[in-house]
Amino acid sequence: MNTPQRARDLIAAGATPYELGARVARGNLVRVRRGAYADAVGLTPEDAHLRLLRATLAELGPDAVASHASAALLHGLPVAPADLGLVRVTRRSPTHGRSGPGFRQSTASLASEEVVDAGGVPCTSATRTAIDVACSTSFGWAVGACDAVLHLELADADALGLACAQASGRRGVQKARAAVAFADERAESVLESLSRVQLRRLGLPKPVLQFEVTLDGRVVATTDFAWPEWGVVGEADGTQKYVDQAFDHRTGSEVIRDEKRREGKIRDAGWWITRWDWDLVHRPVAFERRIRAAFAHAARPHAVA
Repeated sequence: MNTPQRARDLIAAGATPYELGARVARGNLVRVRRGAYADAVGLTPEDAHLRLLRATLAELGPDAVASHASAALLHGLPVAPADLGLVRVTRRSPTHGRSGPGFRQSTASLASEEVVDAGGVPCTSATRTAIDVACSTSFGWAVGACDAVLHLELADADALGLACAQASGRRGVQKARAAVAFADERAESVLESLSRVQLRRLGLPKPVLQFEVTLDGRVVATTDFAWPEWGVVGEADGTQKYVDQAFDHRTGSEVIRDEKRREGKIRDAGWWITRWDWDLVHRPVAFERRIRAAFAHAARPHAVA
């Protein structure tokens, strides 16, 4: 019972209020929100958020749709961990009450094209969602949402620009405009998006994204970042990258072995490699030191065909 069920439905199926309370006390059942229960299973923060979202929408009624970070999860867009603790919904009627425990609601006159179905859950469209997120979260994660919309081909840059224009006057819209202008469909992860934002903040040279490294006339690697004029390539090492690589049934040791071979080919092609992770990109002084050290080590002209 990972999908929340209403208490009245469980009681109609034979359970008693006492039994529900006892199962919660034993840890076999969790109270997702008032009048809604689900099996006590280990969930990721994202899955727990979506479970609470479904229970919240069931309670609020048909004029409520998932929006902001909640809709972003449904569309497969990145969401900042700090935004997972609160379900976000938008009501299409201005007559409803305030936000409640675990959720925040907004009111908006959504056009028909701004509401879609995502796995059976009504939510704002990907374009509307990206702008809502960009208006309400940090600039780095705003860029991450816009990058992801473009990369997943859920919308193009013109559609995002139009959505920004329609959001004129909203709080945070200037940040959203800046995020849309900075967005790049070549960014393949939110770590790459956050890295790009940090590089710009630090005044470091703009990198080339998804750069193809060639050796003996053939492509041997595609790197996250490259600075061809310095002969440097950069890799943003998020955990998910290695999880994705394991989908072809290689063992962890085989993934590491193949990555070392790939790195060797990059070096053979004459490039200096620098790497960073989530921790480093959030420490600007150390991150800048890492990038500038790579430039210094590789300091030489590098012609790329």
